[in-house]
Amino acid sequence: GNSRIVNGTVDIGAYEFGGTTCTNDTILFVDIDAVGQNDGSSWENAFTDLHDALAEARNCEVVKEIWVAEGTYQTTTNKDEEISFELVSGVKMYGGFNGTEIILDDRNWISYPVTLTGHGGQFTIDRIIKGNNLDSNTVIDGFIISEGYNDHGDYDVDSVLTGNEKLGAGMFLVNNQPGRVSKPFILNCVFEGNMTYHQDGAAINLYRVYPVIENCSFLGNFSDEDAGAIYAVGNDS
Repeated sequence: GNSRIVNGTVDIGAYEFGGTTCTNDTILFVDIDAVGQNDGSSWENAFTDLHDALAEARNCEVVKEIWVAEGTYQTTTNKDEEISFELVSGVKMYGGFNGTEIILDDRNWISYPVTLTGHGGQFTIDRIIKGNNLDSNTVIDGFIISEGYNDHGDYDVDSVLTGNEKLGAGMFLVNNQPGRVSKPFILNCVFEGNMTYHQDGAAINLYRVYPVIENCSFLGNFSDEDAGAIYAVGNDS
């Protein structure tokens, strides 16, 4: 595989950073139907895999935004149950583009839906999104998060704090740095058809995280414990 040390950062994600040097682009583009250079530099040359954009953003501090065009993006196509879309602290991820826009305000997440999805419970852990220690500059805006599934069990605090957590179906966000405030923004999103068994919080599961959630819908999410929509633990208030 590629080197785990990239620009002074240890790359520990499921998707390794594949570049030799960082991009100079502050915005990365993702379009599942693109047929260009697959380097994220423009709509024409957009990444076709959202994981690749997130990996580059994680290792290249210049990247501030990821724009994702209409389509359905699965967490994995090879049934790897450990792979989720992993948000990057300080990076704003926007959906709702048709693949031609040059201005953020021109997108329309209703007309051009972007769905992040799993496999509807084909394996024990099929979590769609996770994020660790996200700051207040982190945004996920304009996505449908659907068909996440988790049948692993309830909280093990030691696993959460060491980053080995196996929690959440739609989205799991954790802050394992005591004294740090984690306050990402979740905007204009739909959480639909996410399911957890033997644990809480099918759509959103939070540990020491205080997100701002605006204009989001929760449809048909299910937990056989508590909170089919949002479950928060470890918070002081």
